[in-house]
Amino acid sequence: MPLRRTPPSTSKQVASLLQVLESDANQSSAPPTDTDNESSNVNNRNRNRPRKRQYDDELASFMVEMRKSIGILTKQQDTIQESIKDIKKQNTDIKESMDFISKQYEDMKNKLAKMELDRKSHLAHIQSLEQKVENLERSQRQASIEIRNIPIHKKESKQDLVQLVKKVGQSVNVCVEELQIRDVFRLKTKKRK
Repeated sequence: MPLRRTPPSTSKQVASLLQVLESDANQSSAPPTDTDNESSNVNNRNRNRPRKRQYDDELASFMVEMRKSIGILTKQQDTIQESIKDIKKQNTDIKESMDFISKQYEDMKNKLAKMELDRKSHLAHIQSLEQKVENLERSQRQASIEIRNIPIHKKESKQDLVQLVKKVGQSVNVCVEELQIRDVFRLKTKKRK
């Protein structure tokens, strides 16, 4: 099997390559001049290193600017990320404190409800005690005697008052014991103070 070689990619490339070779041959066959000498030196230098395109410098400066701006953006993004972390931490702290406050509020609400129930029961108990006291006072008034329009003596003592009550009891035909009278006087003197 014979070897096949691939044909050149395009005829235009081959034609341009031939023109370059012909121009080099023409230049070498012509007598050298000073300007040709300088241009050949420049051409030789340029051939030794690859040609530097004009837009390579612009591309390099554009890449440097892009790197700087990307660096600035990443720094800004890092600071934004840090501030977002701080805000998230503050939000969790606020949430925890709100949970704590709401728990305390519920506890206080329960305590207040309990105190209101206790207050109602205390008020009911106080009202029943007041009713009992009033009943006792009514029953005590039924068995008491009130003496009015007796002239006040300047040097009056308890003994004088007891004698006066005995005399009134005798005139009304009611037996009054001295012990009961003293207890009544003790009660009344305590109330007056």
